[in-house]
Amino acid sequence: MSSPALPIMMVGRARSDMISDYIAAVERGEYSTPFIRFMEAEHRLASVDDVYGSGHLPDSIAAMSVLHSIAKTSNVEAMVVSF
Repeated sequence: MSSPALPIMMVGRARSDMISDYIAAVERGEYSTPFIRFMEAEHRLASVDDVYGSGHLPDSIAAMSVLHSIAKTSNVEAMVVSF
C-alpha cells in the first residue's frame, strides 16, 4: 500500500503563515471538534515563543496546521481524520 507524500515546508515564513492561517480559522470558529484533553491543553498552553519562536511547537498544533493547509488547498468542505 502506498500513498503520495505532500511537500509541506515547516520552516521559515511558510511555517509561520500556515500556523497563522490555522489559528485564524480556529478563532473564526471554522472547526468543531471533539474535546480531546491533551490537544486542548497544548493549544491553550502554547506560548508565542512555542508557536512562532525558538520554543517547541506542540504536535497537535503542527498536525492541525498541516491538515488545515491540505484541506484549504484541496478545496474540500469536510475532511474525516482519524488518528
